[in-house]
Amino acid sequence: MTNISGRFYRAADYFKDDLPIVVQHNIHSPADFDPPESLNRRQFWKILYIIDGTGLLKINHREYPFGPGFVCLNHPDDLTNLALDRPVELCNILFLQKTIENDLARLYNDNSFFSIFRPDFRPEQSLSHNLLHLIDSNRRIYLEIRRLHHEYTHTDANSGEMLRHMLVGLLIEFSRQSARVFNRKRRQNAAGHIDRFLRENFAQPFDRERAAREVGMSKGYLFSYYRAATGRTIGETLLAIRLEEAKKLLAGTGMKIKTVCYRCGFSDLSNFYKLFRRAAGTTPGAFRESARRQPPAARSAVFPAEISRNQPGDRIDHKKTRDRADHDVPEERDVPEMPLGVAGENADQHHAENRDPGHDRKVAGLVPARVFGEGDHDEQNRRIAESVPELFDRDAAADGPE
Repeated sequence: MTNISGRFYRAADYFKDDLPIVVQHNIHSPADFDPPESLNRRQFWKILYIIDGTGLLKINHREYPFGPGFVCLNHPDDLTNLALDRPVELCNILFLQKTIENDLARLYNDNSFFSIFRPDFRPEQSLSHNLLHLIDSNRRIYLEIRRLHHEYTHTDANSGEMLRHMLVGLLIEFSRQSARVFNRKRRQNAAGHIDRFLRENFAQPFDRERAAREVGMSKGYLFSYYRAATGRTIGETLLAIRLEEAKKLLAGTGMKIKTVCYRCGFSDLSNFYKLFRRAAGTTPGAFRESARRQPPAARSAVFPAEISRNQPGDRIDHKKTRDRADHDVPEERDVPEMPLGVAGENADQHHAENRDPGHDRKVAGLVPARVFGEGDHDEQNRRIAESVPELFDRDAAADGPE
């Protein structure tokens, strides 16, 4: 276990009367938190929602700025702290995993959001924890938190069961918003993700379905998008990556040419010779001999590192190169984007993107504008703020940062 200085929050200090959920409304000053270098852990899960104020969330030795509407899901093993320069108003929802254990198996694990609850999940080793579980929220999440807080502070018959259902509903809304944000970020740099996918899998036949799933777009649109974004086809980039790797192996190892051929994803030796000679102007054997006569610094420049951007002078004529080495890349067709794959299977996302434009205006009337910073319609927001009660009773703030 990592050696850290900080507090360890025990479940027994927070959960009473067999109720495995705690909802806190807190207003904190910078002095309420430990020194910035301290990192805290806990025996329970926590959803942090920022109502007002700004600062830095320190989690697993990284820093993330936050503002009103920021929400995050903390794993018990997350190492966390907040750094503030002024008071911040927030809501903490603390819970034990047993509260939702029976529901987890039935929940659709969109973009692996719910994988955080798996026993083998390690926050510090996860590459997507910050993308999936630290996001800017939406109105639905806000309203779910509002309902949770009201139920917790106004206990009634079966409140424990009601709180459990509300918590599951909040996590579902969280996962939906997370999927939207995650897919939007991925698609903003989809060409880069495709490049990385090709580089990591160049030795294998191209898997169109998996590549489309990785970037959250349909299989048909994948090809036309990439060509429009880079000026190259996926087949051209894949062939260039394979040839680049072949040159590195030829120049830097004594590996047999036949082994180099198959190691780099080519399925036929004669075809490899033909494609290599067309790209390099010489045979693999002659290239190796020439590379060995060069100083080490020159060998590292045998092939450009950046392949996948639009370089018309380097463009490969695919009419001449539709050979067996490139047959594992399917024919590329211009197909309108369809909501398939990861993004398309998220029915809520599809509904959100195509719903009645008036829907958000109706929901907006339920939410104080200050939480989401929507100040474009001052008069409308003033009326909303006057007509809607405050989410939390500011005089009932709980003690302690957890």
